[in-house]
Amino acid sequence: MDPGAIPTHVSTKILSLIALALGLFAFRDLVLLKPGAGLSNELQGWLLTPSDTSPSVILALAGWFLYRRRAALFGLPRRGGPALLSAALLAGGLLVLSWATYASAPDLLIPALMLLVLGVGCVTWGTASFRPLALPVGFLIFAMPIPPPLLNVVVFRLQIWTADLSGWLLWALGVPAFVSGDQILRESTTFTIVEGCSGMRTVETLTMLTFLMVDLFHRRRLHAVLLVVAAPVIAFGVNALRAIFLILNPLAETVTIHNLQGIVMLLAGLLVIYALDGLLERFLPARGAPRPVPDAGAEKGAPAGARASLVVVGVMGAAVALSVALPAWERPPIPRPALRVQVPADIGGWRSTPLETDSVFLGRVGFDDSLERRYRRGGEAVDLFVGVSHREERRRAPFSPKTFRPGSGWVVEEASRAELPAAGREVDARLLRSGSRRLLVYHWTAGNRGLATESVRNLLALDSSPLHRSDEGVVFRLATEVGGESGGGLRRAEARINRFAEAAWGALAPLGNGSG
Repeated sequence: MDPGAIPTHVSTKILSLIALALGLFAFRDLVLLKPGAGLSNELQGWLLTPSDTSPSVILALAGWFLYRRRAALFGLPRRGGPALLSAALLAGGLLVLSWATYASAPDLLIPALMLLVLGVGCVTWGTASFRPLALPVGFLIFAMPIPPPLLNVVVFRLQIWTADLSGWLLWALGVPAFVSGDQILRESTTFTIVEGCSGMRTVETLTMLTFLMVDLFHRRRLHAVLLVVAAPVIAFGVNALRAIFLILNPLAETVTIHNLQGIVMLLAGLLVIYALDGLLERFLPARGAPRPVPDAGAEKGAPAGARASLVVVGVMGAAVALSVALPAWERPPIPRPALRVQVPADIGGWRSTPLETDSVFLGRVGFDDSLERRYRRGGEAVDLFVGVSHREERRRAPFSPKTFRPGSGWVVEEASRAELPAAGREVDARLLRSGSRRLLVYHWTAGNRGLATESVRNLLALDSSPLHRSDEGVVFRLATEVGGESGGGLRRAEARINRFAEAAWGALAPLGNGSG
């Protein structure tokens, strides 16, 4: 296409529309709603789902931020920025898009989009475009899901904190209640702070709405930072109040009531943010005059703008081609016998009965296969839990502080390391309490490279590519009752676990190659 064949400003607009259409198609997995989910369901998920993102909603808000900055952006002279920087941003966006397609990781389309938008701004208006693009591009980070290994830690910690704060508020209100881990016990009922009540979604949503408020009211930098920093704290407190209302409301189990309370408390949190905004406006220095928008003129930079539009069309065309032509990598199938086959029901005179795993407590902690059994020999009993994750599923992770516990309501009294002679290694030891029961737990993992490494690998979808690890993520837990409060009861529990581990190690070691 020859930009000189038609008026320059017309050709630029046509090329821009073509580039936009190509970009929408290349990022269709982000733009389109999930199959079978209407817009109302998408919005409800954004407001109430514990951790899932809603890219279409966040994209719409980012688009709104960009629309409000259109004058500042389009008023810039159409002079391209440093060629090397523009090329790095555009090439980086295409590379990330290619990896997202190849590794079947649509969430990685978000950083690809961020790089491409900055690259388009740089090649069209230069580095001056970064200022008006900062908020729209930066806001897209909310569409990125938190890596499940990190999310498991954060959500469980929020569950415990919410239970503690809710229990304290009930006590302050004169309502008898006792907190045990993630449970709040009353005389007639027990309320469990499940993942949906952790407040994770409330924190994310209220923080995003605070960004929207800051932008609408044109708040200065210090004012905006104070509001955004306060938003998660306010959201956490509001969520604790929501938990109290659910505890005291006999209709709390009704789904409609549950969702309605969530929306009402979210609005309450927004009102608190609004009140804080009013206080800051009163006591902080007044906002200065807005910066003048540069006047590029009708013709100023027009040929450069047309050339930049051609570049953008070419980049978006390449993005479409990559999204369509690149095949998704498929991991070769690996035969895996079931755990119930690998771990015998009877081991060295220890006979087992199956136990029911508390899947509600585990929540998003995911295993492709797991077993939980109680092994008995004579008057002794040891509980065994084994969970295996085959790593293909990025939306969940097996490693979590929850796996130290057999279910909800347990409190850690002591944490230490203990020697497991059968394995020739140290393991994590926990002394747990729930009511009058005490439990000694030995816990270890295989294939666990630590929270940081597991989170980064999940974020980059490395295990959904040829860079995958050949081993599997495995969690082991041995638990037995501790009788009495004396040290003798604890020593007997330790000896009991070691005797069972000695008998069972031949079956357990191959599951994780005895490492972790």
